[in-house]
Amino acid sequence: VGAFWLLRTFGTRIAKAQVGQGLGTRCAQASFGIYLVHVLILEVFSTGMLGIQFTALSWHPALGIPLTTVVVLLLSLALVNVLQQIPGVRWIVP
Repeated sequence: VGAFWLLRTFGTRIAKAQVGQGLGTRCAQASFGIYLVHVLILEVFSTGMLGIQFTALSWHPALGIPLTTVVVLLLSLALVNVLQQIPGVRWIVP
């Protein structure tokens, strides 16, 4: 938990130093929330609940692992952004 709070603080400092927030800064600020929800997204993909079974080993590992990482990161970030728009949930998913 301490590492995630450290990353969040680091992301805030980067945001103040730059004129806009990039993807890296947004990921740093939402890192704890991403950590909380990424397992849910991995579970949904691995069980095929959406009709598509998608795992890191669905393709050759040199392609599947980075692809799964990027997809899960972006979907986790999007989900955290949506969850942070709900007033009571923002306290739970920082």
